[in-house]
Amino acid sequence: FVNGDSTSYFEPWFKRFDKKIERIENQISDAHVLHHETQVIIGSVELGNEKRLDETQDKITEGFGETQDKIADGFDLAQVDITRVFDKTQDKITEGFDETQDKLECGFDELEHKINEVEAKIDKTEDKIDDVERNLSYRIDDTDQMMEGRFDAVDKKMDALEAKIIDIDTVMSDHFGKLKEKMEFHFDNARALSQNSLCTQGWQRMKPVWRLNAQGERTLSRSFPHIVQSFWKLKQASQIGANLTELLSFYKVQGDSLLETGNSIADAATGTTWLSENGSKWSTLSAVVTSYPEKAHRALATELGLDYEKIQASMERAHATDQNEATTPSSEQDTSVSQGCKRRSGESLNTTDSSGTSIAPTQKVARRG
Repeated sequence: FVNGDSTSYFEPWFKRFDKKIERIENQISDAHVLHHETQVIIGSVELGNEKRLDETQDKITEGFGETQDKIADGFDLAQVDITRVFDKTQDKITEGFDETQDKLECGFDELEHKINEVEAKIDKTEDKIDDVERNLSYRIDDTDQMMEGRFDAVDKKMDALEAKIIDIDTVMSDHFGKLKEKMEFHFDNARALSQNSLCTQGWQRMKPVWRLNAQGERTLSRSFPHIVQSFWKLKQASQIGANLTELLSFYKVQGDSLLETGNSIADAATGTTWLSENGSKWSTLSAVVTSYPEKAHRALATELGLDYEKIQASMERAHATDQNEATTPSSEQDTSVSQGCKRRSGESLNTTDSSGTSIAPTQKVARRG
């Protein structure tokens, strides 16, 4: 009971009380059985009387006086028997009820005594619980003070950690932002190189190939050739020393790609002189480009994604056509000149298809057809 299990404590008393009640109920049931048997006897007597009356009626003709005496005697005997049985049944019921009432009173007295004992124990338990609650209260107060100090220290650490996380998040956001820009830059350049590889005619427009400066911003050389014809003109002597050299320097083309194999070379950005096969020196990238214009031009085509061989073939065919027009008779020359003017005027139109690649006006008309 000290642990709070009052049910297990009272269970033996409840069982004894239940047994006593069960015995009382059995005695009352016996009384009811006796009463029922009495009713049965009375019913049987009444049934016998009815039979006897029937027999009497049958024998009326034989003798009314004899039958009447027998009926009277039988009725008296039956009445005596019924009275005796009823008295016995009533006495048993009264005795059983009195005995049951006495047992119930004793059981209730014992139960009341036990209840008083239980209440006393409950009072003692409550006193013990109060003592435990007071001790726990003291301990909880001490624990609260200790935990409050620890929580304050944890809060300070969490604040410092949160500040570090914010700094890291800021740094990572900047880093991922720059990384995304670089990825977009490389993707755009790869797409430009892919589309530029399809540009082989002089009138076709090229996609810009960007570079990143020291600040991570996209830049494009002011000498960038936007059409194939402009790129091809970079081979001319008037542009080799300036535009071609500037573009190679912009795309950081290494000097060793412009010299013969086995030469002693160094990077142009370092300012170091290069030695050619015969031992002559070049102090600048422009001097190397001037000595190897074809290689410099091809190196720039590679940087721009251009198909140098196809462009060269296209330019040679156009040059041959121009020479043929120059050697034709005057009448035919007038006609070819007008056609050439129309063709050149068409070449000056820079149209592009849905993929971003330039197309000639004649091709555009053909596609409409």
